[in-house]
Amino acid sequence: MSAVPTARAQRHAVEEAVHPVAEGLLAEARRRAQDIEVAAQEDARRQVDAATSEAARSLDEARRQGEDAARRSCAHLLVEARQQARWLVLDVRRQAYESLRREALTQLARRRETPEGVALRERLAAGAQRLLGPDAVVADQDDGGVVAVLGARRVDLRAAVLVDGAMGALGSRLSEMWA
Repeated sequence: MSAVPTARAQRHAVEEAVHPVAEGLLAEARRRAQDIEVAAQEDARRQVDAATSEAARSLDEARRQGEDAARRSCAHLLVEARQQARWLVLDVRRQAYESLRREALTQLARRRETPEGVALRERLAAGAQRLLGPDAVVADQDDGGVVAVLGARRVDLRAAVLVDGAMGALGSRLSEMWA
């Protein structure tokens, strides 16, 4: 049997190392996503209401000029309002995702010198050495993560990589928060 860990073992070791971070991010993401979603829905509802009111006024004017013209105008305004509301919701979601990512990175950086941060760094270093072997050179990174190198092989466990991986691992669970 080869001493080189399999991709599955590597993935498992990394997942094990980032699991507490991922769970913390998930809880924070749910909390933030709910607040942002409520605000976005209210904003979108106001825009749809305003657009609907505008569409109704346009319909009254168009009715004097003919039912066909009124229907086309109203339909066009409603489509635009729905499109604008959808873009607004998507933009708010993107901003929330980026804000959550920034906040996660900030929190990791703040905890770097705490006992929790030191323990995380030790788990990351141990995980990297499990993946590459005990002769791997592990270097601390400014963001609280580590990078390990053994020959041409490299394990990158910097905070940005961990956060992106954790958020990516949330996948559909992160998407469910927006629903």
